[in-house]
Amino acid sequence: MTIFGHTVLFPRRPARPAPAAVSGRGRMSAIALGTVLALITVLGGTAHAQASPKRFVWRNDIRSGDCTMFHGASWTLYSDGTAEFNGLVTSSDDNDAWLMWANLEDANKNRLGRLVSHSHWDDLTKFVKNLPDSSRQYPWSARATYDPSLYPRIKSMSLNSHC
Repeated sequence: MTIFGHTVLFPRRPARPAPAAVSGRGRMSAIALGTVLALITVLGGTAHAQASPKRFVWRNDIRSGDCTMFHGASWTLYSDGTAEFNGLVTSSDDNDAWLMWANLEDANKNRLGRLVSHSHWDDLTKFVKNLPDSSRQYPWSARATYDPSLYPRIKSMSLNSHC
């Protein structure tokens, strides 16, 4: 039998006599099934391996108006068209909001598209973090989607921000 390009041989007879409750054929089927499932688990995991995530980290603080997003903010893109953001933001004024648009770019810095937040009916590509208290720094996590066919072409990202 061939599974994922590997030849698998099964013994024709059990090595020992089967217990009275299980026939030789039944035991053989159970062993064969267990072996096949084990091979599918091991080989199947490598046969459909996903591409490594792409992580883009901003090494400097980004300022817009009264707001600051601190260095270390990052977007992680996955080949399935999902993305995750993590950052830390603040404002020197109470009741502010950080607005962000995340651009996907090719090797020449040409825009391929934007990440989609699915959270603002007026602009699906806008990410918003409310900053009610100027004395605090706010951790910010967000999720997004994008067209997964772009994944191999994405080489950089840029952000547009407003406060």
